[in-house]
Amino acid sequence: MKKLIVSFIIVSNFFSLYSQNSSINHTKIKEDLYEIINNLERYYVYLDEKKVDLQCIREYYEKQIPQIENKEDTILFFEYLLNEFYDSHVTLNTNVYASFRLFAPVYATFKNNRLKITNIWQTQIENLDQNLMGAEILKMNGTDFEQAILQFPTHCHDKNLPEVKEWIANKILAGRYNESRIITLRLTNGTILDVDLDSFKLKNHSDLLGVTQKGDI
Repeated sequence: MKKLIVSFIIVSNFFSLYSQNSSINHTKIKEDLYEIINNLERYYVYLDEKKVDLQCIREYYEKQIPQIENKEDTILFFEYLLNEFYDSHVTLNTNVYASFRLFAPVYATFKNNRLKITNIWQTQIENLDQNLMGAEILKMNGTDFEQAILQFPTHCHDKNLPEVKEWIANKILAGRYNESRIITLRLTNGTILDVDLDSFKLKNHSDLLGVTQKGDI
């Protein structure tokens, strides 16, 4: 249980240092880099299942430290590092406008090397007037999706591994807070369509539990 809990909260405490002090101490960042990697190595319960190269992470991210100039750079530095573990449970407890969101209102999986929408927040979206299920995702903000995966800011895992590639694809769909999320789709009927994920309006639920009757159920 201890290992499981730590995998969720490991980054919650050390990062408070940067919210209280705007000065950038590269030595301290290096110390925190090694501390977080060592803690993940010791306590992250899924480490043995992950295709993670810890030595690559240590070497690559240490080389990036001199380029860190401000608090935003620091946050993104550690955010990208944690993304190397392709696990949405391992996140910072803070973010900036250039940070990636956790989730998108759609979920996609690769089928026969094609990225297709396989789940939608249908019960949460109010104005969905197109059947997007099964649609192939071609582009993100005008960039070919395969190219967007290659450009995703991680460097120490194999982006061709199915589980890594699919996690990155959905992280790209989640998008950055300061960027639009316009995806180009090929619907199941062959229609090419641009969809703005940020145009989806979520239903306003006043109760914790919603009930719908369908037939006798």
